[in-house]
Amino acid sequence: MSHLDRPAVVESLSFEAILASIKADIVRLLPQAASVIELDSEPLNILAQAFAYRELLYRARVNDAAQAQYIETATGSDLDHKADFYGLARLAGESDERLRERLRLHIAALAGNGTRQAYEARALAAHPGVRQAAASAHPTLPGAVTVMLWPARGHDPQAVRDAVQRALESDPARIMGVPVQVALARAVPLRVRAQVERAEGAPADLLDRLRERLQAALQSWPLGRSLPRSWVSAQLYAPGVAAVTFPSAAEPPELLAIRPGEYADLQAVELAEA
Repeated sequence: MSHLDRPAVVESLSFEAILASIKADIVRLLPQAASVIELDSEPLNILAQAFAYRELLYRARVNDAAQAQYIETATGSDLDHKADFYGLARLAGESDERLRERLRLHIAALAGNGTRQAYEARALAAHPGVRQAAASAHPTLPGAVTVMLWPARGHDPQAVRDAVQRALESDPARIMGVPVQVALARAVPLRVRAQVERAEGAPADLLDRLRERLQAALQSWPLGRSLPRSWVSAQLYAPGVAAVTFPSAAEPPELLAIRPGEYADLQAVELAEA
């Protein structure tokens, strides 16, 4: 995930600022308009607002075109074209975020076949059922590589593992003399039970939105990294939420211990209004 600030070419837009600039130009060219330019019924004011709105749309289109050039912000067919430049194609049903992750790994893997990113990029490309992959040196066999897989829901984990193993053993992916072991990471159960206090103006389906938000965010949590309760709390503090409390010290725990080769498996989300 990129941690760069927004590119300078993508500007913040303000209809009011654009309108004020257009009115200033009118007054500069036609000084006598200064006394009427702010009247709601003044034709010059109406025309200025129309031109300001058109300029706002144009600038927004320029912003969209600029963002389409960056891996972090390109979406849909724009992202497909970025990937195609590096010889990657979107897998069936693959989301923008997953393709973006594969593209970053693929670029990093261009340094050579034996990098961590190279193994992980090929694992993700081997089967759409790979949610995450983590490559590392084998813990007991010197010179060997282990690739741990986090299988996505709805896919046969063993079929996913077999597809990745075949992909890493086929030419030209395989490095001669380097054994590769593909294994399925172990699920660590995670249950979340929370009470949510609504803020003014919260949507009627707030709790459903929070469940979806938490489930989506967890898919990007790294393999092998312990999960703090504070992260879960941060995901639940979405717009429309005034406060979040956890009635149980174990759902979620203060820190869900996750070791290398394990991942957090969200098994239940029970949300109630406080």
